[in-house]
Amino acid sequence: MLKLLPIPLIDRYIIRELIPVWLLSLSLCSILGEVIGISFEQVQFITERDFSPIDALQVHGLKFPAFLSLGLPFSLLMATIITYTKLSENNEIVALKSCGTSLLRLISPAVIFSLVIAILMFYLNMTIIPPANYWAAMIIENEFKVERSNLQKYHHKNIVYQGFILNHQLRSLKYLVIADRFDGQKLYQITLLEYQQRRLHKITIANTAVWDQQLKSWIFTNGSQQIIDNQSNYQEINHFQHLSLALDQNLLDYVQNYRDNREMNLRELYQWLNVLQGSNDLLKIRQLQINIQERYALPFSCVVFTLLGGILGCNYANKINRISLAIVVIISYQGIQFLATSLCVTGLIPIKLGIWLPNLMGLGLSGIFLLQPSLGDK
Repeated sequence: MLKLLPIPLIDRYIIRELIPVWLLSLSLCSILGEVIGISFEQVQFITERDFSPIDALQVHGLKFPAFLSLGLPFSLLMATIITYTKLSENNEIVALKSCGTSLLRLISPAVIFSLVIAILMFYLNMTIIPPANYWAAMIIENEFKVERSNLQKYHHKNIVYQGFILNHQLRSLKYLVIADRFDGQKLYQITLLEYQQRRLHKITIANTAVWDQQLKSWIFTNGSQQIIDNQSNYQEINHFQHLSLALDQNLLDYVQNYRDNREMNLRELYQWLNVLQGSNDLLKIRQLQINIQERYALPFSCVVFTLLGGILGCNYANKINRISLAIVVIISYQGIQFLATSLCVTGLIPIKLGIWLPNLMGLGLSGIFLLQPSLGDK
């Protein structure tokens, strides 16, 4: 029977000192975030709009995992600063360094612990938080008798959607759909342009179109179809009452998506991105790509905050108020994150670079501190 690898005494000691402080910090960060995030709004709902207190408690419970996840990086920062400050004030850091222990070795137990927390945060964002956000939204919408498809952000008007075909690893336009609106069941005032070998082949105009689940096709009603030959001449015009066209289901998925990005896990986000690629909404595509990258970058920020917290706790926190130091780091990180995300939305910088920029800057700053003998070896 295999035995677990023995954990060095120094690692056990640091982890034992870190965990209680981290749990307290996590509780404070999560509760504070939830109070600021939804409590004030729900108090107004309860007092002014007769929102049920029981439903309010349910929403709190469903939203709590999201605020717990957001609090994980900040709680690690505060915990490492406080823990390593305490060790520094007790001269334990100096004693360990005098025995040849490097600063990186001192903070490595906390970094390994932060990797575990990062995996936990990723798991929460993948499996628990998206459905919890969805059911919280459903409770609020049911309480106020709101039909989600009628909400402004889900109300599809002036629809433009493109279908593509993959040929020899090259993507070519298969069809282009232009519609006035979608009411949850039907498309209205549709113009469909179909292409063959990169040439416009058919133009179909119809009053309405509805998806037939059994036939796996769209049924167009009250319209006409024009055939165009290779010389771009109108060959024939056919009028119809009903016309079945086997367009793919991506168009239906596009107009029927009533879920916010926060209500989808990574797999669903990638599926939605594949559907959205056919639309002309570049802003929505960019925002979705940003959200996908954030699902990876935010858990990794746990490691970045732990590195910074450990280094600063060992070298600076005994000279500066530790809470002030944590606040400065959090505000700086959030400021960089906000600026980088804004530049990503406008398309001025690549999305991956912008979303990962705060983490990269944090790692770079940590590396500078570690490489300076005056900080790393004192």
